[in-house]
Amino acid sequence: MQFYCDHAKLSLGLMNKKARTIVLYAFIAFFPGILRAGPVESIPQDLPLKTGQIIGISEMIKDPSTFFFEAFTGSRYGHIGVIGDKENGRWQVYHSNPPAVQKSDISDFLERSRDASGKLNFTLVEPASPLSNGEEKALIDQMRRMLGTPYNYEQYLNSHSVNCSEFVYKAFQNIGREKIGEIEKIINDTNFKSFDGALYGLYASPAVTLPKDAYGITPVSIINSPKVRVVRARLPVERLLSDREIYESWEKGGGLKAFERALGPIAALHKINIDDFMKKLDAASHRPRALQPFRPYPLSWRQPPQK
Repeated sequence: MQFYCDHAKLSLGLMNKKARTIVLYAFIAFFPGILRAGPVESIPQDLPLKTGQIIGISEMIKDPSTFFFEAFTGSRYGHIGVIGDKENGRWQVYHSNPPAVQKSDISDFLERSRDASGKLNFTLVEPASPLSNGEEKALIDQMRRMLGTPYNYEQYLNSHSVNCSEFVYKAFQNIGREKIGEIEKIINDTNFKSFDGALYGLYASPAVTLPKDAYGITPVSIINSPKVRVVRARLPVERLLSDREIYESWEKGGGLKAFERALGPIAALHKINIDDFMKKLDAASHRPRALQPFRPYPLSWRQPPQK
């Protein structure tokens, strides 16, 4: 919850440390690059950036393992960060990404969201009640203190590590801004059965299970929180997505090809045929259950505008 932020993360928590490391770096470091087709979109220069804004992104090319987490959350959000201060005139984004909490230049962070066509896939939100000058300073100080905090591979809340959503939630919580995002029970409130359970099946093991009472937080619950308002939406907001919508987005953006090319080490580990597995995903995306979101839009999240 952030369970799923950015990298083979959610289900990495169900594996031992060695296996998690192998899978994570197989996805991030070892799959071949994807050639872009068509014009490459420039980083927007007109974004009204300021301290305390939150950026949710999809990383289908930078990190194709986020296909798991978008499917498990019924969204297009696999990673998330918070705008802090400026360095050398450039806004910095604080975020938790293996191996630990870090900060990146805004251009580098947005570059992570670029798909194979060159399009940037992100949504920018900010606190619905603006931060005071004192809160902005407190938030920056808090995020600086959290730099280096280990990444939470287990994906459920604990006191010694954070994944990307937990980082955002706790950073705001620690300056008195509560419930930016929704803490939910992981087993009950997420979509492990996406694509007929094929994705979860790559990691699940009878010997290692996720605790039934484990709680976490997802990027999409932060983006859709009633505590924030949308500044610019390049990805769907105020609703959950079906497996089919997610599949088609990844197919159009080149993410499925990147995912397929990155599957090698996992396929070998699980002794599966990659071609057969991708055909299984495609078939699952056309089943009736794949055409509707896995659950109703949660009442505790920001409500869609009335038509």
